[in-house]
Amino acid sequence: MAALFAAFKRADARFARRVVAASLLTGCRLGEILGLKESNLDLQHGVIDLSHTKQNRNHQIVISEPLRDLLIEALADRGQRHGGYVFTSSRGARYTVSGFSKHYSRVAERGGVPDILFHDCRRLAAIFLINAGERIEVVSKLLGPSTVAVTQRSYAHLATESTRAAFEALARVAPVLPSTSANQLSNG
Repeated sequence: MAALFAAFKRADARFARRVVAASLLTGCRLGEILGLKESNLDLQHGVIDLSHTKQNRNHQIVISEPLRDLLIEALADRGQRHGGYVFTSSRGARYTVSGFSKHYSRVAERGGVPDILFHDCRRLAAIFLINAGERIEVVSKLLGPSTVAVTQRSYAHLATESTRAAFEALARVAPVLPSTSANQLSNG
């Protein structure tokens, strides 16, 4: 991911960088981020209201300080044709999902990581939360999948750091059987 982040640091990727950063800070899908309008933001109370999610459910996101700064920057840097959208292209127009995806792919390829998809940002947000010890039910609520089972199936297996730490803790406390040589196992 470091190579991808470096590719998005270039000046010509600053508008797209905001979309990637918003995904990492919210776990939102690309369509949710690109569809975000100024009317969805309540900066005073620190909440984003996504009324039209993939599952047509009301989904609210708490605005962290880094996300607030990012949103304020994006709002201030929009072009004339923004139409109320928060994230716009360098030309000031709303991104389309396909247009942004093509741009993202070019930047990822330029960074030498063409196999990292935009949706991996959402996965990474889930991994960060799970590795930080957040319960799967909370991660599910934050990301907004249809059910906890979808979150479990989609993201819980990715918690490699937490899993590794759990197995290391288990090894410290589990009773250890006497070691047996390979010869004794095959003869027994």
